[in-house]
Amino acid sequence: FRAFLLEALEQRRGNALATYAVVVQKMLRSALWSRRFRLLRLSSVRLQALRRRQVQLSEYRRQRAAAIALAAAGRGLRARILRRRLLAAVRIQAAGRAAAARDRVYHLRRRLCATRLQAAVRSHRHRSAFTARRGAALRLQSKARMASQRRAYLRDLAEKKEEAKLSTQLAKLQARLQAEMEARQNAERALEAGAAADEGSGSGAAVAGDG
Repeated sequence: FRAFLLEALEQRRGNALATYAVVVQKMLRSALWSRRFRLLRLSSVRLQALRRRQVQLSEYRRQRAAAIALAAAGRGLRARILRRRLLAAVRIQAAGRAAAARDRVYHLRRRLCATRLQAAVRSHRHRSAFTARRGAALRLQSKARMASQRRAYLRDLAEKKEEAKLSTQLAKLQARLQAEMEARQNAERALEAGAAADEGSGSGAAVAGDG
């Protein structure tokens, strides 16, 4: 009984283990495939999101380029219209300024002719007055220079006379001094000769006495 019971229990135990092993394998395979499915689903979602993003970005760029082109075309049209209007206004203003400039030139020419005539008359008057004043000034300067030269000549003549007088006095003084010096030298020579004669006579008398 016990052996049969143990065999039955072992069989039941083996069957249970086999069943549990199958359940465990099933659960492991289920978890593995679930994980793989989630990864594949996440990858596909990401791929779809990237694709939708790329499509939306391409569409946005296309629409943006079309909007920019339309805006540029509108701005170009407005710029051309504005340029045409500006050119027309500039031409009108240029025509008005040209007419005003021609009028100013005409009036300026008339004023210039009148001014030239007035300037010629004033120049003639001023030239005549300047010539008269210049002649008078030259005459006055000539007289003034003549008077100045006369005074200088008289002053130089007086100085020359004074110098000649001083030179004469100096020559007289030098001659007088020279004469005095010569007289003094002659007197000194005479005194020396007399002294020599006295010494000679005294020595002769002494020699005679000794003899």
